[in-house]
Amino acid sequence: MHRGFCISHDNYYLHRFIITTFEKQGRVEDLESFYQETESMMTDKKLIPGLFYQCAQVLVSLNQYSQALISYKKAIETSPVEGPRYLYHYHYAVALYHEGLFEEALVQFEHAWRLNPGKNLTKNNIAFLHYCLGRAEKALEEFEYIIQNGLELCVTYSNLLLIQYHLDKDEETINKAKDLLQPHIQPNRPMLIRIYEEELTQTELRLQSEIGEKAREFETKKLQGINMVLSFINQEEEN
Repeated sequence: MHRGFCISHDNYYLHRFIITTFEKQGRVEDLESFYQETESMMTDKKLIPGLFYQCAQVLVSLNQYSQALISYKKAIETSPVEGPRYLYHYHYAVALYHEGLFEEALVQFEHAWRLNPGKNLTKNNIAFLHYCLGRAEKALEEFEYIIQNGLELCVTYSNLLLIQYHLDKDEETINKAKDLLQPHIQPNRPMLIRIYEEELTQTELRLQSEIGEKAREFETKKLQGINMVLSFINQEEEN
């Protein structure tokens, strides 16, 4: 919770207690009603975007992504450009991604990047979403840009490995990507496994849905690539 989003300092702890209670009990409708009533009572309208953002963040913690999308959008619509709008666009994009709305998520990440260029997490997500949308060559270009400009993360190299595998790069190129990834595995293994296992599940779900032949071919190759990345990460643990 962010204290600046509350009505006043006097009401902060009561406000937080009510929200925490609704959150713990999973009372989504009560939570949304409380935020709506809070908005109507606010005298400082500059706090309203933050209120919507806070509501969205709590909804995400309850895995209520579809409801969170509405609140993120309201936060963006009521926020001045000079405000913390980068965060609103960024987290809106994350929620869209979890709902499988990749093209819309990409647009929001690009908004976030324009508002706050240089954020490596944003640029890495843009690159990976190009891949999720079937634009592997474009994703590879983005990841090369990331590495050239020092914006890489531990997931950069594992995604690079995944994309190179997808594009049937030669063994020497793939091994170079493995060498880049290897130093990042030990300190980040739990996070990497969690990320790629989640992506594996989402890819399997997409393969179970009604998609076109080209999309199915892409997702099948992606599934194989994710398994290869996970196998490499786990193999390094054994070594």
